[in-house]
Amino acid sequence: MEADWEAEIGEDLPKIELPWSGYVDLRQDASAIDRIEEAVRHPALAEALQRLNAAESSLVTAKCDVWLAEEPVDGYEFDAGPHDAQVALASYIDVMLRDAPSFGVYEAIARKLVAALHKEPLKNGRVDCILRGAWIDGADGFGMTLYVTGCGADAVAAEERWKAVLRRAVDATIAAALLIRAGE
Repeated sequence: MEADWEAEIGEDLPKIELPWSGYVDLRQDASAIDRIEEAVRHPALAEALQRLNAAESSLVTAKCDVWLAEEPVDGYEFDAGPHDAQVALASYIDVMLRDAPSFGVYEAIARKLVAALHKEPLKNGRVDCILRGAWIDGADGFGMTLYVTGCGADAVAAEERWKAVLRRAVDATIAAALLIRAGE
């Protein structure tokens, strides 16, 4: 699978904010998932958010979105042939560790996440992990935005690929966070 990471941290760059005015705390109330419009429209996103916010997870999510790009994408960027690069379904999820660790911890997670995804034999999709500054309960910190995209010959094929890529991205993110938190 195609995957990469980068850091976008600076005064004039976007930050993740937690909580924000429309924040839905899925850790406190998993049934509140029905208040997140994108999760209602896309059950695969609902599942991803529930897994990332599960009690046994060290992660918490802040924001998310899903959108359809009904124009061809760069097949090279998605390990896709021209026929399978006509339409893309994309999403993002802002993710943070609950204990707001250092930038170095996020960098280690991003490296493990990307390395794990590169081993996945999945074409027509990609994951980008962007490390960002964060404003957490009024204090400076860090977080990451997971961009997950699947492409296909049409919207149905793109959505099916996106679901598979999202599932693997969530698995790899949870596993990477566990490994880094365990000191591996």
